[in-house]
Amino acid sequence: MSASSPLDRSTSAGRDLWRTEDWWAIWIGLAIVFASCILFWQGANLRWLAVLPPRWTSFAQVGADLATNWPRYAGQFLFWLGAFSAALSALGYKIRDVVPAFALLYVAAYLIFVIGQWDGATRYNLEPPLLALFSGLLIANTIGVPRWIESGLRVEL
Repeated sequence: MSASSPLDRSTSAGRDLWRTEDWWAIWIGLAIVFASCILFWQGANLRWLAVLPPRWTSFAQVGADLATNWPRYAGQFLFWLGAFSAALSALGYKIRDVVPAFALLYVAAYLIFVIGQWDGATRYNLEPPLLALFSGLLIANTIGVPRWIESGLRVEL
């Protein structure tokens, strides 16, 4: 007979549903789908949180968009901060370590999207995922990632 019985493995597997980032990413995704369905049935939606910088040719356009949509960007930030904080707290991370790291990551992501929406970037196919990859490679291979930001860089989330 083996050291662990099938019952032990199923109990362990059940616990793993709440102890890994992979599963928390799934739970967050399912919660968003569930909330969206409920809102849809009520005649509402989450579209307000789906804000993206517009295509632009001058910084004035970016500034005007930010001035108009700052509540949406703030709401989007708080939404994701709340979701990720709940997951990371359940995984044993300290929220006070996650918040500054996530704030910096959110601002960096916003800037990458702004650059990706620039007319010149569109012309050269410099899309946001490619810019993010390049930025990450550049930072990781030159100055390195500071230790204080590592808690905000959870790959699955």
